Amino acid sequence: MRKGFKIGLTLFILFITITTFRTFAYTEPVVHDNLPNQSQNNLLKSSFFTHPLDHLVYNQPEVELSNYDILLENDSLRVYIDDESLALRVLNKETQYVWMSDLDNIYDERLNRDWVNFVRSAVSFSYFNSKEVVKYDDLIKSKRDITIEKTVQSDQVRFDLDFTYTKIKLSLIIKLDGNALSIKIPKESIEEYGKNKLFKLQLYPFLGATKFDEIPGYSFIPDGSGALVRFQKNNIMKSSFKTRFFGNDIYLNPVNNDILPFNLPVYGMVHGHNQNAIFSEVTSGAQFGEFIMQFAGNTTDFNFNYVNFLLREKYFHRLIDDQGISKITEDRYLYDIEVIHNFLSNEKANYIGMAQTYQDSLFYNDEKLKTDTKDIPMHLDVIAADSYQSILFQKYVKMTTLDELVSINNELKDENINELLFTYKGYNKGGLSKINLNNYQFDRRLRNQSSLDKLDNMYLYYEPSLVYEKEADKKYLLQQINQNYVLIDDYYYYNNNKSILKGIQHAKEYATDIGTNIALDGVSNLLYSDLKNNITREEMIKRLNEKIVDDIPMYKPASYLLNKTSDYLNTANSSNQYLFITDSVPFVQTLLRGYVNYYSENINNSGNRTSEILRCVEYGTYPSYLISNKSSYYLKNEIFNDIFGIEYDLYRNLIADEYHYVNEALKHVIDSKIISHHIVHEGLVEVTYDNGIIIIVNYNNQEMNYLGKVIEGKNYIVIGDQNE
Repeated sequence: MRKGFKIGLTLFILFITITTFRTFAYTEPVVHDNLPNQSQNNLLKSSFFTHPLDHLVYNQPEVELSNYDILLENDSLRVYIDDESLALRVLNKETQYVWMSDLDNIYDERLNRDWVNFVRSAVSFSYFNSKEVVKYDDLIKSKRDITIEKTVQSDQVRFDLDFTYTKIKLSLIIKLDGNALSIKIPKESIEEYGKNKLFKLQLYPFLGATKFDEIPGYSFIPDGSGALVRFQKNNIMKSSFKTRFFGNDIYLNPVNNDILPFNLPVYGMVHGHNQNAIFSEVTSGAQFGEFIMQFAGNTTDFNFNYVNFLLREKYFHRLIDDQGISKITEDRYLYDIEVIHNFLSNEKANYIGMAQTYQDSLFYNDEKLKTDTKDIPMHLDVIAADSYQSILFQKYVKMTTLDELVSINNELKDENINELLFTYKGYNKGGLSKINLNNYQFDRRLRNQSSLDKLDNMYLYYEPSLVYEKEADKKYLLQQINQNYVLIDDYYYYNNNKSILKGIQHAKEYATDIGTNIALDGVSNLLYSDLKNNITREEMIKRLNEKIVDDIPMYKPASYLLNKTSDYLNTANSSNQYLFITDSVPFVQTLLRGYVNYYSENINNSGNRTSEILRCVEYGTYPSYLISNKSSYYLKNEIFNDIFGIEYDLYRNLIADEYHYVNEALKHVIDSKIISHHIVHEGLVEVTYDNGIIIIVNYNNQEMNYLGKVIEGKNYIVIGDQNE
């Protein structure tokens, strides 16, 4: 009896202790003040920021052109070609700079024969022979066993290539359009007339390559908000970097959580800041593309970037338990391959010029934003409800009812925050942890049509690709080609054909019936095939665009859904700061500015709130928060352990203050485009918009002087006619 009493008393004390700790741990608002100077200096030197760019003038040595014939020419470019390797040299007439797909004096370089062939050849590819062993071929290696037929068609030239040894045919089409050069392989031209099967293919992998830091400049990659990798003499990277556009195809292979995918199929190189740049866009085949970045000093002495276009893929075929063998997909992917290289000059030859070039490509048919608002919008992710397993029963917890959301909406408008966008999470039956593609209707305990009618700015959060493992019905789950289910971080993935596409349609119809729409997450940026249902990644893109007929808010949408996006949610505020990245830049923001409203990741989650708010001002990003009417203490499921600091009443004033701080800067540039992003000094940034407004942001602790103005430490100023 006494023993039972002691155990009961111990459990009671433990319960009170845990409850008290969680209550205090999760309800105290925390604002990060200025960092000590040393920490501040270290932060400013990190790849979270863009650093001053040197403006060294690069004088290109004379380029050998005597062995190259003129292939194509217009007012902007003259294209030369080597008849044996089909290597290109492209003269930019505006700057007289010559871009090379191969190297001058190549035999003097530290390259073996295979590398020389790879560098020189316009087309190279890997294939599986009859024993499924990977082999390699290119134009130089097969020069005795290849036929090349050339056809000139006004602004383009077609080369029909027959690799008679490997018994593979394909056609290479080179086309000029203004300052852009298209390189294309039509899918119908590829023919495997022997036993060999194509694996992956590269086109002009050395175009724009640089030797160590002999040319001042950098590579641009679309990692996070955008990232630079400056050319360096001593590079610390000992291996290449690779990632898939739109992520791994999890039907075949697991997700690599260490490397995030690129949502935009673009990359570039700058040879001399504001002098010459090449910006490459994969306009067809990105869903099968694997981006490769090679660093000088690793395998060769050169920095170069290219794309592996996968025609088939390897996967793990399970035999017994976890034992198995590597296999290849049987059928070749059928798709056109096309990369368009844009040659940029002078003030366009930088990462902002690249974003503007991509903007023209993506939005050329769209109307520029005209919002007619005086203040910027703010996004609030709102947790509606959740449920959890108590000792005996499932317990349902209302976190934010619709009536409470109406009150929050009214209170924020009383704070002069009138442009609000709500996404309502966990409104469905059972709440947030019960989200799945078929659970898109309101839980009856939350539904209140009169309140719904008062919220014309509220969208229903819909994530159709994931389901919490404890709620999963396996008959709807994605089974990989090796029969495994995909379980990542406590979530399974649904299959495509029978579930996701229908789910999107039904969820949108339901939302429309009650007077709202959905905000899409998951498939907005994660693309996978379901070959059992004959849906490739390319087909999935097509069907998603067919299902989504009107523009809706989306979370981190990939390029294939940007034209269906009304509001871009959770915009990355920096690169992912991998070891080789030297700078973060606002590429995504410059791309979207003037066309799509974009919002930050939830500022509640930031480890450095001051820098996060200043970053919103610098990048022109509208603020976003995750809120609830109750404390996160009531979210009992372990998958929500990383959610804290969301209780609206505690953070209301802070949110209002931060909003107005950002609004005072960005209200002057609503709908305007970024035209310049200049690093004046470490931590001092000047951003210029096309309406003439200049915003200067100072991340330093101390005040700075610039353009006759004093910018206080950790603050900003706005310059220009602010009455327009």
